[in-house]
Amino acid sequence: MKDTLSALARDHIERPRNRGKFSGNAPGTILHGEAGSEASGVLVRFQLQVLDDSIEAVHFDLLGPPELIAAASCLSEKLVARKAVSASVPPGLVVARELDLPRAVHGLALLAEDGALACFDS
Repeated sequence: MKDTLSALARDHIERPRNRGKFSGNAPGTILHGEAGSEASGVLVRFQLQVLDDSIEAVHFDLLGPPELIAAASCLSEKLVARKAVSASVPPGLVVARELDLPRAVHGLALLAEDGALACFDS
């Protein structure tokens, strides 16, 4: 198993993109989704701002290890400007491979995917 993370994964961990929440007066529709649980120590929440059937912006917040930060950050970048449908969410394994995450933590990228997909459940 790899004991170091890729430069791209480290960059997302050190400078996460889109972390935070939308203000109460954000334009458009804000979709919310989450996966995991606080009790397990691994939780990710996504908010997607939708304008004209397109994802205009994304924010996320989470509780979990650095690899989850990297996966959620990378996924949040990929979602912007896509159609606001669940099929637009990139597969977690694609994100894990792009970040070159160790196989032992690929499940964290899948959890990030589940959190983004949950935005479309309501």
